[in-house]
Amino acid sequence: AKALRGRGFDVSTPQFDRLYQVSPGKPALTVAGSSYQVDQASLLVRTPPGGLTGQPLRPTQPAGCAVSDYPAAVPAGAIAVVDDTRCSVVDKQNSAMAKGAVALIVLSAPIGQGAPPTLFTPGYFKQLTVPVAVVGPNGGSALAYATAPIRLVLDAENIKITSRNVLAQTKTGSPHEVIMVGAHLDSPRNGPGINDNGSGVAAVLETALQLGPLAPVNNAVRFVF
Repeated sequence: AKALRGRGFDVSTPQFDRLYQVSPGKPALTVAGSSYQVDQASLLVRTPPGGLTGQPLRPTQPAGCAVSDYPAAVPAGAIAVVDDTRCSVVDKQNSAMAKGAVALIVLSAPIGQGAPPTLFTPGYFKQLTVPVAVVGPNGGSALAYATAPIRLVLDAENIKITSRNVLAQTKTGSPHEVIMVGAHLDSPRNGPGINDNGSGVAAVLETALQLGPLAPVNNAVRFVF
């Protein structure tokens, strides 16, 4: 930011929240004594130490999008089991919670297409307040026949932290036809620190300094770090 400002660029450093993984944990589902790997959709919500054990609760409508999808009688401490269709994981959670469920398992076995676009809406994880897991085909098959209590462990720990980006753009060129070039420094825990795209950042920064904010360009050029 200092180098770009010194060259004459107007520089902004917008702030944003992002997730940082403290520990990946070992999220798992246990059905009839067998353990199955799951994905922890509730990125900011974990189960208590040792997990949750409860009776599987299946709505009469598999998607579980509405409270009316569930039977009238629900056992205490139940774990709702729904499919991945029709609505968002947040709606599924809210309906299950309204019936007294303490956790939610979403059965999702996409074939090459990923999860349905309705399932994970932007910022969904900020709206999940109970443990929510996504289970693939193996765990889903086991759950299909489960009648006894199941155990769910979601122990991945993530925290929300604040970061900043650095943005600078030429004052010349069309702002409606912007060319953007960027690089990042993300330093993953097991990586080589600033060497992870340090050369990319250096190259983009030097390009910006050489080009300058008043370059004779047809399109505005935006530099992002």
